[in-house]
Amino acid sequence: MTQINLAIWGSGSGSNAQAIIEYFSGSEMVKVALVVSDVSDSFILERARQVGIPVQYLEDSNRRNPEYLINLMNSYQIQMIALAGYMRMVSPRFLIKFMGPVLNIHPSLLPAYGGKGMYGNRVHQAVIENKETETGITIHLVNERYDEGEILFQHRVHISPNWNGEELAKAVLKQEHFWYPRIIEKIAKKLPDSL
Repeated sequence: MTQINLAIWGSGSGSNAQAIIEYFSGSEMVKVALVVSDVSDSFILERARQVGIPVQYLEDSNRRNPEYLINLMNSYQIQMIALAGYMRMVSPRFLIKFMGPVLNIHPSLLPAYGGKGMYGNRVHQAVIENKETETGITIHLVNERYDEGEILFQHRVHISPNWNGEELAKAVLKQEHFWYPRIIEKIAKKLPDSL
């Protein structure tokens, strides 16, 4: 099998990106070939620079331009994209033209606590306020609607009754860091060499 070129798109600190980069360091199956961010000073870009991975900042005009994004992905021969805290809607026209899978990770058991505006600590706070006994992570394909793409994997997290939002966030993030690279690897194994 030829190596799959993966791009990671993110907007924030990039802890999931870091977990993915470390997991595939030295891998013959998946290479993190590009890290993209719509925030010029996001730490995800710095994490990538520190290990010599090419980075690309997306200005608004480029972020909204599907042709630009396709050309960018093609220039790095990207076959797969993992969103890791990317806070923007991916253009439906880009999704139609991009030939590989685009994955996202969400900090709840979708469809619960998903949709526009439901991300990060907003999700954890809502889960705590509703006195849920469990939550989890969902890894799904990206489509034209927030958090509604085909679910590829879910992992449950039991919630201790005395946890606050911050404690819940830590427990969920630990599972994200463990599972996201492994599901990326599983999907990569199924990709045709011709992508």
